Amino acid sequence: METDGHSTLSEINSIIHWFRSWSPRQREQFMEELIEKALPNKVDVLAGALDGMNMRDRAPSIFQCQLRLFRQWFDKWTLNERNFMVERLESCDQQFVEEFYDRVRRSANVS
Repeated sequence: METDGHSTLSEINSIIHWFRSWSPRQREQFMEELIEKALPNKVDVLAGALDGMNMRDRAPSIFQCQLRLFRQWFDKWTLNERNFMVERLESCDQQFVEEFYDRVRRSANVS
């Protein structure tokens, strides 16, 4: 789990640390990110368009920076590393991960 002198494990640990401090609203946004990563071809076009309309005249929040790092890291991880991150999330918040799996199943069944 080593990439560019940077440990994937340390990236996952960072995400888990951030997750523990996020508000319910931030966790919901993170849930949407995870679902988008799990089902890239089922992304809600409207939601993506709305995300693109963010105001650019102010600095991003710490949370927005954390999500940006998550996206960058997740995209370069192997499938095993991605699964390990979800397992770590599950040990932190089992209900969150159960909800994630449920929403992925429902989204995958929608044509």
